[in-house]
Amino acid sequence: MNVIKEGNAMARLQKLNIPKAIDPRVRGRLSAEEIDAILELSFLAIVADGRLSEPEMGAFSDALVALADPHQIQSLMNRLANTSIHQQEDVCFGVDSSRLRTLAGKLRSQAAREQAYKLAYAMAMSDVHSGDCEFRYDQDLRKALGLTDEAAEQLIDQVVDIVGSPT
Repeated sequence: MNVIKEGNAMARLQKLNIPKAIDPRVRGRLSAEEIDAILELSFLAIVADGRLSEPEMGAFSDALVALADPHQIQSLMNRLANTSIHQQEDVCFGVDSSRLRTLAGKLRSQAAREQAYKLAYAMAMSDVHSGDCEFRYDQDLRKALGLTDEAAEQLIDQVVDIVGSPT
């Protein structure tokens, strides 16, 4: 996986505040297992294109600090470092849809599923690049979380309003 330095993108992203995508009312009701699942789904969103940019790493770090218990961070990072991703069609990296379903199954409430989608979407916005790989991941994530296109679009609108827009 490539790590990309993007100085100009960082300047454009000053307005994005990824932790704002985390609803404190929902955060207070999440179990450690749900937090792990939400963070892993968010991580998979940023590696879907096989690139891990500085803005994505920064966004994930911010989300991790805002969402995870400090005692969970090291074990979660170790697990994510070993996350199994595979190349699809020579350009995209992805996760088996059964893995998405497993992670989604750990989210016990609709609020937790919506939180997972909002954070994953915010993370995908963090590098200002979007393409077929991220679109494919987004579609797979919607399906795994049981979100309709209309519901997902409403969540996207909330995310853009809350964290800002990179454009």
